[in-house]
Amino acid sequence: SLTFQMPALIMGEAVKGLTVVISPLQSLMNDQIENLKNQSINDVGTINGSQNVLERFETVKRVRDGEIHILYLAPESLRSPSILKLISSRNLVRFVIDEAHCFSTWGHDFRVDYQYIAEFIQEVLKSSSHQKQVPISCFTATAKQEVIDDIQAYFNQHLNVSLSVYKTNVRRINLTYYVKNCKGHQQKMSAIKDLLDESGEQPVIIYAARRKIAEKISEELSSYGYNATVYHGGMHIEAKNTNQLDFTRGEKNIIVATSAFGMGVDKKDVGYVIHYHVSPTIEDYLQEAGRGGRDPQIQAKCYILYDEEEIGKS
Repeated sequence: SLTFQMPALIMGEAVKGLTVVISPLQSLMNDQIENLKNQSINDVGTINGSQNVLERFETVKRVRDGEIHILYLAPESLRSPSILKLISSRNLVRFVIDEAHCFSTWGHDFRVDYQYIAEFIQEVLKSSSHQKQVPISCFTATAKQEVIDDIQAYFNQHLNVSLSVYKTNVRRINLTYYVKNCKGHQQKMSAIKDLLDESGEQPVIIYAARRKIAEKISEELSSYGYNATVYHGGMHIEAKNTNQLDFTRGEKNIIVATSAFGMGVDKKDVGYVIHYHVSPTIEDYLQEAGRGGRDPQIQAKCYILYDEEEIGKS
């Protein structure tokens, strides 16, 4: 996030520039905005469906007045004529697409509105009286070569833009991986309790493939006295945001979640990541397990609770 946030803030101060960050999840936007505000950086904002009329009006006013340097938007917002008019009125210094693998047809059929981004950029440039080009940057931690090719092809085809590729080393030397053979729910819960007792007060993420299982695990752990909460895509947005904040702020040290949790969430002190089910792909697993040990000083442990009979069923 720092890679695009710092230049955006510098350009905001230097030329009253606006960086538009297109991001897939409200929780992800809120997390990044809160992290900046905790560092007394208030030149950031978002416009999304969870805001009331007054909150939206205030954000729009601050964008129009040049007080916001980084504006987070969901891809669905780009179809709004008022958003188009607002963005076109500013000095745009960059479009940032976060979680850019959502473009890809290679197993990431996530948000169809990502396919509208190029058209939106074209409309912005047509509507602007002073700009004919705006730099574009894409960021993702989920990038097989096919995904990279797909992202590059999209912008080349739709905007005639050639994206350069910058890759970091994906090796995480502070993560240790384990597989525990567990047969059935009771054995898995026993293993989870042993790991939680071993973890002490370290934050723990437990992933489950299904919403009902995530709720069941969370309820059972709470009944045993563990400080647990739950997160999945079927929950009301306010409940999801509350539970995520309880975990990221340390009010709850265990969160039981589906894959809907964690995209871009930067909690540096997670010491254990436990998978109740085997992930459907190695890319999914590495992204989820990689939420442990964001602080390189922490040696995090990643466990898969393996039941052969469940393979193909979750």
